Amino acid sequence: QARLILFYYLLLAYTPSETSGKTQNNEAMSSKKFQPAIDKIDAADGANRIQKEKEAEVATVSNYLDVAKSSLKMQLLMLETQMNILETLEKQTDQEKLDMLFLLLDRDDSGSIDAVELTNFMRKMNEGMTYAGSIDMAIDYVAANDMDLSGALGKDEFKTYLDLVCNEVGSTFHEMCELILMNIYFSKNGNNKEDEAAGKLAAKQIKERVQTKAGYYATLQDGRMRALFNDFDTNNTGKVDYQEAAIGLYKLIGDMKESALEAFDLLLMYDKNDDQLMDYTEFVRLMLHACALKEKTWSEIADALVHAIKTNPDPSEDDLAKLGIAEENY
Repeated sequence: QARLILFYYLLLAYTPSETSGKTQNNEAMSSKKFQPAIDKIDAADGANRIQKEKEAEVATVSNYLDVAKSSLKMQLLMLETQMNILETLEKQTDQEKLDMLFLLLDRDDSGSIDAVELTNFMRKMNEGMTYAGSIDMAIDYVAANDMDLSGALGKDEFKTYLDLVCNEVGSTFHEMCELILMNIYFSKNGNNKEDEAAGKLAAKQIKERVQTKAGYYATLQDGRMRALFNDFDTNNTGKVDYQEAAIGLYKLIGDMKESALEAFDLLLMYDKNDDQLMDYTEFVRLMLHACALKEKTWSEIADALVHAIKTNPDPSEDDLAKLGIAEENY
C-alpha cells in the first residue's frame, strides 16, 4: 500500500516542462497543455478510490486515520489542480478558448464537428442524458447551424452555435466557453466505448439526417419560400386556408379542378393540427414534398415557382365559382 501511494504522489508531482520555440500547430498545443494536469486529476482520483477501499479493510483506529488523511490529501490535490486549470482558462482570450474547445470536440481532426462528436459534449453538459437522446439533440443543433449543408459544423458555424447558446442562457461567450471546457475536463459523464462504437457505425445515417434537417431549416429561412407563402396567403393572416391554397396552385398549374383537388389532398396531409389551415412551417413541408415528387431540390425550382405565381393570371369568375362548390364539399 505504501509503495502504491508513493507512486501516485510521484505521478502527481511530475509535470512535463513546456517545449521552447515555436510550434507549427499552436492551437493543438494549446488544447493539449492541460493534459498533464488532467493526468494528475485522474491519478489522484484513482488513488482516492484505492484509499476508500482501504478504509473498509483497516483493523485499528490508527490505521483508519492514516488512510483517511491520505484520502483527504488526494482530494485536496485534485481540487488544487482543478483550480489551477480554471485560473489558466480565465486568463485566455475568447479566441484561444474557441480554438481549444473546437479542437477538443473535433476528435477525428477533420476540421469540423459532426453530430456524433457532439454527443459526448452533450452528455457531459446534461447529466442523465441517454446516448439516443444526445444523438437527437446533436442532430438538431448541427442542422440548425449547418449553413453550407455539409452535415457538420466548421469553426465559424460552431461559433455561431455557441453565440446562440449564450443568448439563450444569458451568459457571455467567455463564461460559456469556461463552463463547457470545465465540463469536458472534469465531468465523469459522457459516452462509453459501446456508445462510441455505435456512433461510428451509424455515422453515415446520422450525417444524412443532419443534412436533410439542415436543408429544411435553410428553406425555412429562404426569402423565396417566404415570398411564395405570402403570395398564397392573400388575406395576410399568416396561414393559408383551402381557397387560398387552391388559388395559389391554380396560378402554378392553370387548372382549377385539379387545383381544388390538390388543395384538398394537401391540407389533409399537412394540416397537422386539423384547423383547416396551413402555417408557414406546414407550407414549407408541403413545398419540399412537392420538390421531392418532381425529383428536384427547392433551389432548383424556387425561382420558377416565385415567377409563375407573380406573373400568371388570376382565376376567372367561372373558376372561382367552381372553387366555391369544391370548398363546400371540402
